[in-house]
Amino acid sequence: MTPINRTLPLLSILLLAPLVALHAAEKPLTAWQHFVRTETWTEKWPDASGKVETRNVTAEVWTQAMQAALDAQGTPHIPAREQPYYLDGPLILKSGQKLSADPTAEIRLKPDSNTCMVRNEHVVTLNTKPVPADLPLDTDITIQGGIWTTLATAVASHGNERGQSSKESPVFGTHGVILLQNVRRVSVKNVTIRQSRPFGVHLANAHEFTVENIILEEQRLAWTVNDVIGACGKTVGVEPGKLERACPRLSPVNRVVEERIALMDMLPMEEHRQVRMGKIDRLG
Repeated sequence: MTPINRTLPLLSILLLAPLVALHAAEKPLTAWQHFVRTETWTEKWPDASGKVETRNVTAEVWTQAMQAALDAQGTPHIPAREQPYYLDGPLILKSGQKLSADPTAEIRLKPDSNTCMVRNEHVVTLNTKPVPADLPLDTDITIQGGIWTTLATAVASHGNERGQSSKESPVFGTHGVILLQNVRRVSVKNVTIRQSRPFGVHLANAHEFTVENIILEEQRLAWTVNDVIGACGKTVGVEPGKLERACPRLSPVNRVVEERIALMDMLPMEEHRQVRMGKIDRLG
């Protein structure tokens, strides 16, 4: 073997070593299990006949554990399991972070939390005055996968009405399950929003964003984008080219690309309802 041929494999090993070490250093979510709390509360659900029954629920609250994983490594993954994960406040993503979940992992908002479930770090009030041109933005945030619900069952909202940015001193006008406000280059993909009162995805002052393959189950409000477009569940299923007419404009629409926006399996309000959203990009 020539000296050059001997050098190439060694060079490849040296280049790949940091990447291998990075993945080896990533810990599973269970590494933060010691932050999980077990609590007991009540929930109201309809039984098979539609009669309301009150259930005593003892479950794990994962807010602190998931936030610790986000803060430590920036890319936590929520794995599938039989039991739902509960949150009692929002998970907060900083610039460059990614939160992913198995498509079947169910994340529930604990009753009487009354907040969003996921948001970016720097949320500010935007609808009471012009947005400053030099306002710092949170950037390069990804939310992918999972079934997210604030527990708006057929008979109760469990005190989770608003989807606010926080429990104390919430930012005015925030109203989402997933809240991304004051952001650039963000994406929400392959997410299911189930039984929630707030908007499924609430974006504001959003630049270069993608909302793709969103499934809405028994959901009252689909999505809204302040400074671009607003829409409600009854008008989300529209054909490309007709989005602007079907949805109320909150302020000037700027280079919105509509692709594969489709309505699926819409049943009467009292029955199971599912909406699948395709891809919505804002390019600038």
